Amino acid sequence: MKFSQNLFILFFLLVAVSLLNLLSGSVSIHISEVWNAISSYNAEESKHFILLEYRLPKAITAIAAGGALSVCGLILQAFFRNPLAGPYILGISSGASLGVALVTLASGMSLWGLAAYLFKSGFSIAIAGFVGASTMMIILLVAAYRLKSSITLLILGLLLGSAISAIIGILEFFTDSDSLKNYVLWTMGSVARLERIEALALLLFISSIAVFTLSLAKHLDALLLGENYAQSMGLNTARFRNKIVWISGLLAGTVTALCGPIAFIGIAVPHMVRFLFKEQKHLYLIPYCFLTGSLLLLFCDWIAGLPFSDQVLPINSITSLIGLPIVIRIILKPKIPSYN
Repeated sequence: MKFSQNLFILFFLLVAVSLLNLLSGSVSIHISEVWNAISSYNAEESKHFILLEYRLPKAITAIAAGGALSVCGLILQAFFRNPLAGPYILGISSGASLGVALVTLASGMSLWGLAAYLFKSGFSIAIAGFVGASTMMIILLVAAYRLKSSITLLILGLLLGSAISAIIGILEFFTDSDSLKNYVLWTMGSVARLERIEALALLLFISSIAVFTLSLAKHLDALLLGENYAQSMGLNTARFRNKIVWISGLLAGTVTALCGPIAFIGIAVPHMVRFLFKEQKHLYLIPYCFLTGSLLLLFCDWIAGLPFSDQVLPINSITSLIGLPIVIRIILKPKIPSYN
């Protein structure tokens, strides 16, 4: 009963913050106009257009992205038994960043005429990011077959991420100012890049992966007690490692490709959920994290939009300011939660 009540509270808060996002902005909109826009949409009506073509897709994208990053962080923290593990820990998001960098930064270099052509495409950044994330995921899967230790796989991901940062730095050095500006804008993160149908498709895709993750809940619980214990319970850790890489790659890679890198949500939300709900079972933690992550990113997007102003702050800055104190608390008080 407590689980159902908590889900209801989170869902109610999610709806409330979603409405807050729909109504707030440089153009103030009354709540009654939301239903009018849905029931009798008129593209020539400016408020209808703002609601359904800009604010609604933005809210849906924030819900999907926040849920994806939070669930991704949760399963990685359980798998590696590391409270600081997150969506960037395997280097998958770094792979997406490299893909985008090759398109945006190389488009300003005479060496790559093809990149300049691709950059003219509206989907070039998303495609490049997804290809980069997928490539990194394939590399990690190949490594997972050869590496017996999950900690070694974790270190490999960190090393690959560092190497990718170095490559991006070299590209930044040689590119022109316009291309560099485009890349920097992408790194700031945004949930306003998708149209309505695209945002709904993203939410459906992310939700289906999150539901599938529920089937891994018992194995994640066992892993918290160590790989040897999980193996004694009949878990094939090598095969399970591959599933974790696939799921985290799809969640983090897709969100990074479409929204850019969004910091701290994946690391902070699982700890927030454990602290708020005093829960350790992943069957409950997964839906808690999905809704809490969605709620938090929606709230960050509302703050970034500077209500009643026509200015918009980088959402990455807001998530970092909110998530950083939580991560500092984890470091200073590691017993919340214990992974030993």
